[in-house]
Amino acid sequence: MTKVNNNIIEIGSLSEYIECLNDNNLKKFISRGENCKFKSITASAFRYSKALNFSEQIYQFYNIIGNNITDMQKDNFIAFSQHHGIPTNLVDFSESPLVSLFFACYGNKKNNKEGFVYFIDKKKLININENLINYNILQMLLDQDPSSKSVIVQLYKYIDTHKSEITQFLVSFINKLKYNKDTREKYNDVFKISDELKNDEFFEKNCISILHEIINVNCDERNVTDCILQKDIIENYEWIVKDLSDFTQYVYFDIVLLIIVVIKVVLSELYDFSFLKKEMKEIKLPFYFSYCPPNILSRVSNQSSLFIYQMYYDDKMPDLYIDEDKNRIIQTIVPDYVVKVKNQNEILMDLDLLGINLKFIYTDYDNIAKYIVNKYIQ
Repeated sequence: MTKVNNNIIEIGSLSEYIECLNDNNLKKFISRGENCKFKSITASAFRYSKALNFSEQIYQFYNIIGNNITDMQKDNFIAFSQHHGIPTNLVDFSESPLVSLFFACYGNKKNNKEGFVYFIDKKKLININENLINYNILQMLLDQDPSSKSVIVQLYKYIDTHKSEITQFLVSFINKLKYNKDTREKYNDVFKISDELKNDEFFEKNCISILHEIINVNCDERNVTDCILQKDIIENYEWIVKDLSDFTQYVYFDIVLLIIVVIKVVLSELYDFSFLKKEMKEIKLPFYFSYCPPNILSRVSNQSSLFIYQMYYDDKMPDLYIDEDKNRIIQTIVPDYVVKVKNQNEILMDLDLLGINLKFIYTDYDNIAKYIVNKYIQ
């Protein structure tokens, strides 16, 4: 086992992998295995040169097979679609690091010399239910949709234990407004306050000050034609969040509102600037929405399956295909640890001795047959 740097580790055997899990406490992480190096961890719906309206494909799939599946599969149909190859914004992860190791080793047809297992700390996950994954959650929050209440409750809980992460996000996202001369001048007073956010003693007070300053700048009568945050929009946010304060002990109304407002303002101000495509194409948040499907297929339990819901922002979706570079921004998924895997074939044989193999991972007849054939070929 070789430690390349603080969060990249290289292993060449199953025993080294288990040692790596123990030494770095990675059993408290979720993981994802990939058998070769890709540019980023990206949901299948976002891997095309054109941004795909994947909801239409899911809808067509349901129309064809909907009368042949169980109620549980219908209630979790996006996850069901994902398992059957329909592109979605869900990214497969597992709570079993051995399952992830299998995926890092299996199916390497390009003769790559190494696979990868990516680990994300469970503390960064905000659990959502099957109803919410049917919606564009980010758009729902930005549009003040009342259905976003359950998401906001989860954000309350996250803020309560992750103030430093929220601080880093707010400062970095607000600083995006410095990229353009006009926004740099417009939000000059906001920058002065945001620089003080790192002072934990006055964190909540500074959040409130930033929120009020952003609202004032955008509700100035002199800027009516360029008013991003009109009064009714703010009142809608306030109604949604305040309505929740009676039902939860986590009362961070202003901070939750600030997170939503900052995202909305930055995207609205900078979305159309072509020279900012690189800076604006991805949204880096300190948390991920996760979804644990019920046992809709036997492979779900065998793979200890869990999804990260990769958030995205669309200006408009007029057609089935749109210009991705111009219209779609997606959430960045950044692993906390990366394990590079050498000697993939040898590790697969060792995993097989533990019962982690093709017939266990997929359970369908075709893959069981493939497993048997491969055993004889070896």
